[in-house]
Amino acid sequence: MKSKPECDQCFLRQATHAANLAHLAPSTTEELIIAVKEELTRTPGDVSPPVRASRVHAVVRQISANPDPYREAKQQATRQALNSTPN
Repeated sequence: MKSKPECDQCFLRQATHAANLAHLAPSTTEELIIAVKEELTRTPGDVSPPVRASRVHAVVRQISANPDPYREAKQQATRQALNSTPN
């Protein structure tokens, strides 16, 4: 499956969301978005969306210096799921 042009907007939205979860300063978020745009430009459109997404998230991890910006959200979701299951 090839990426479509509209995929880039989703990748940028994902990067912005990850930046917010990582509590990045606005200037760092701007740096991150510029770097993601550059990565998307370097990555050919015939590369599959999952591969492009992994490259985008590698940029996010590098610039945010956070190996898992989603960690807190995942932990919270797990706690909610565990609390909602019947004993």
